[in-house]
Amino acid sequence: MCNSCRFNGNFMNYFRWRYLISTLLAVILLAACQPNLVETPTQSRSTTDSIVSVYLNYTSTADFRLEIQDLELRSKDIWLPCRGNTSDTRRSSRQHLIALDALPAAQYDQVRFRVELYSEQNTLLRTEQVTLGIANHLLLKPSGSQCLFLHCRLSPYTLDRPLPEQFVVENQVAPLADNLLYALCPDLSTVYIIRTDQFTVTAAYPLQGQISDMVVDNDRRLIYFLDRQRQQIQRWDGISQQMTDRIPLPMTQSPEGLEISPDGEFLFVTDTVNRQLLKIDAENGTRLAQVNIGHEPSQPYWFEHNGQARLAVISLGDQQLHLVSADSLATMAEVTAGQQPYETVYANNALFVSDSFDYQILQLDPDSGVLQARIPTMGRPMAMLDDTIQRNVIIAEQSRSGLALLPYGQQLIARHIAAGAAPHDLAISNKRRLLYIADEINHSIVVLDLPSEKIIQTIEVGSTPDVIMVQEP
Repeated sequence: MCNSCRFNGNFMNYFRWRYLISTLLAVILLAACQPNLVETPTQSRSTTDSIVSVYLNYTSTADFRLEIQDLELRSKDIWLPCRGNTSDTRRSSRQHLIALDALPAAQYDQVRFRVELYSEQNTLLRTEQVTLGIANHLLLKPSGSQCLFLHCRLSPYTLDRPLPEQFVVENQVAPLADNLLYALCPDLSTVYIIRTDQFTVTAAYPLQGQISDMVVDNDRRLIYFLDRQRQQIQRWDGISQQMTDRIPLPMTQSPEGLEISPDGEFLFVTDTVNRQLLKIDAENGTRLAQVNIGHEPSQPYWFEHNGQARLAVISLGDQQLHLVSADSLATMAEVTAGQQPYETVYANNALFVSDSFDYQILQLDPDSGVLQARIPTMGRPMAMLDDTIQRNVIIAEQSRSGLALLPYGQQLIARHIAAGAAPHDLAISNKRRLLYIADEINHSIVVLDLPSEKIIQTIEVGSTPDVIMVQEP
């Protein structure tokens, strides 16, 4: 081989190796920058396994820290390990999610775990094995989902007593149907029910099918779940905590978005594949109207302007916003809504659309859809809410890990509030003046006190809370 050919071959090999090394380093760096994602139980569960969420509740706060390790449940004299939760257990002083797993459907009569007790200075004080009987037994049904609660009575005055005496285990019970927060976790096919007065999870219930959305009828204490897989709406009774009815959606292929009128009489559904918008009688399930609308219509949004009930429907495929009559579904206007419209909110006689691609909020005329202003945001705008009491549009900014507040009548963001690692959905309690923020990275719900704009609590759930809804009288 000639010297020039050998030189060219070595030269090319050098750059090949340099390219491979650079690519490998880039992959390693990219992986290092990703969040520490943990395999969810549904990724390894069988169709008959049941999700169990084990929570540790504190009766008092004190200057010590507990770690619960190696938790197991016993069924027919066989101990099955329950996978521990890897989230930061210092986020909340009221309740921690300490274990989450998919276990075989069976009756479990005992729970055991190892307790590590640490001082405020993080010094290990004691460690002890605890075994507790489950009085009414934990019954995990096939394809179910349920909570188990460990109540810790430990206080600064009982640190020297045996640790098994400081714990009580209880099954979940049906909560009262008022002052509740519903958190939909599709990855677990589970809805978590949270007390808004105590900021604690009280129950978890399984959902069938592929639930893509939910809405709440406050007056009737009803929750509606949209099942994409079975093309139906499931009606859940918030009082009895049971699924009571199913509304079929024939001639639909991929129902995606669900909305309810404030009086609870009508449901609105978008079908992304068939490009449809449907109006349904919520009581008897009758289809009242159906129209073709846009390309890939997503979440419908109900609002009232000048005494007229309307819907704003984002069409992802053609990047448009469709304004239609909520009575007849007749189109009133079609306008461009940014490159990646995400959500719509009506506030102060104006319509706002979040554009998550161009980091902006579009302010539109509710009648004609004419663009009135482009309001830049620092982070990627996602969900939005109208705070009528403090006269702000609240915007979840995911890439900025917080909230942006847009005062009525202004066209500039006034201030930002740090809230969660990746705020995804929002729900407001006007009665308590609280804002609930779904954090999809930390699998939690952050509670913000609106008057003080301070984070007051973090509620842990088993997976990404995709949709959250407040139910209060």
